[in-house]
Amino acid sequence: MVSSGTGDGSRRRTKVAALIHEYELGESFGERLETLWTQTENRRSLRELADLFNKELLASTLVSARRIDR
Repeated sequence: MVSSGTGDGSRRRTKVAALIHEYELGESFGERLETLWTQTENRRSLRELADLFNKELLASTLVSARRIDR
């Protein structure tokens, strides 16, 4: 789930969803995290998912920095 309802019809993004959007990781990345967490076999721990998420953010930042430095 990448966003949650506030009860008044508006949608509020989670911190993870906001960062996925900000760093242009794609909607499928959030779905991938959810699948890795909820699958019955080889389920990933929250720590493993946090590590994966942080590595993707770092990689995105480094790619962006390279584009700016050129």
